[in-house]
Amino acid sequence: AVLAELRALAGQAAEREEGFKQQQAEGDERRRRSSLEDGVSFAGVMPRRFATALMVRFRLIPSWRVSHVQHALAQRLRRWSKQPDERPAGISSPPETAELLEYVESVGLQALAEEG
Repeated sequence: AVLAELRALAGQAAEREEGFKQQQAEGDERRRRSSLEDGVSFAGVMPRRFATALMVRFRLIPSWRVSHVQHALAQRLRRWSKQPDERPAGISSPPETAELLEYVESVGLQALAEEG
């Protein structure tokens, strides 16, 4: 009986956690869409923990280069938001971290850093 109660509690906790994650993801998407329309900085446009993922994937240290890449990406994301026909295939709106990292690799880290 005690084991069944513990399993039920664990199931309820997992459901609450899943609901919280879903709610957070929806809030992030709303924030990013809003920032695409109004913002001028990359803040709010990029997915959560994007800078960390960028540094890990391309073995960068925290520096101006990371900020410049994010600025260049934010400019492109805003342009694609206004002109969806210019958005490359495979990039959703707003794009997820994996899509952006693939895009950075295809365009070139240095080119984006110089653009930003």
